[in-house]
Amino acid sequence: MSKFLAPLSSYSLDRAAQMLCAHGADCTSEDLLTLWNEKHIELCFSLPDHIACENVPAPGTGREVLLSVSPVSFHVFWESVDYGLPSDDYAILSVKRYGSKDNYTERKLHVSMKPEYSVCDDNGQWLCAILSLTYGLDGLCIPGKELEKLFHFLTDPEGDEVLAEGKPVSAKTINYLAVTLKSFIYIHYGADVAENLRKHLEDPTSLIRTDFANKEIKAPGGKALAGHLKDILIEILPAIERTDVESGCDNR
Repeated sequence: MSKFLAPLSSYSLDRAAQMLCAHGADCTSEDLLTLWNEKHIELCFSLPDHIACENVPAPGTGREVLLSVSPVSFHVFWESVDYGLPSDDYAILSVKRYGSKDNYTERKLHVSMKPEYSVCDDNGQWLCAILSLTYGLDGLCIPGKELEKLFHFLTDPEGDEVLAEGKPVSAKTINYLAVTLKSFIYIHYGADVAENLRKHLEDPTSLIRTDFANKEIKAPGGKALAGHLKDILIEILPAIERTDVESGCDNR
């Protein structure tokens, strides 16, 4: 597995999703974006060092640098871009050098424009198009290490995981959490929702989606969550045990 991924420096989201699907993981580019928003993986921009690194004097060495970008700042930037008249030839995004332990910091990421270009020439449309191409969804890529992490996350959900502190989580613990989660879904929404979770999470009119909306919480992706829980079995107590549990009596 690692041998297959080792040569990869970055992949487009669609190409990464296609490759995962080819190796048995049911994943789409939308799933990758969801996992990025949930901070399971990092997505990056691959940029020349003189654009990516503030401490490298232009034109730098021209070497490509991967910058991990904060999902929050990415979405905020694209919601706030003034397509009528951008103020300058850069995007302000929270990024950090991929692989570093640093916090995300706001940085101006420039785009290459002809010196004679003026935003007044086309009301900024050309500049916006280049900004979108460079720093939009099409510009995001996924490093090989994140792709390997994602592959194991999708294909081996019961395997050992590692927390941020470096302490391994056993398969038994992960399975226990999955059983508990599915049991809570069963208790609150019934057997049909628990066993057909994707259908209900993807239906905007379903009770579970309505409850998420009412609490102003983003609903999880139906495909990924249903995939993790599809083989999880809930233990149903025999009738005599249910009677004892409900009455609080010992069976003697």
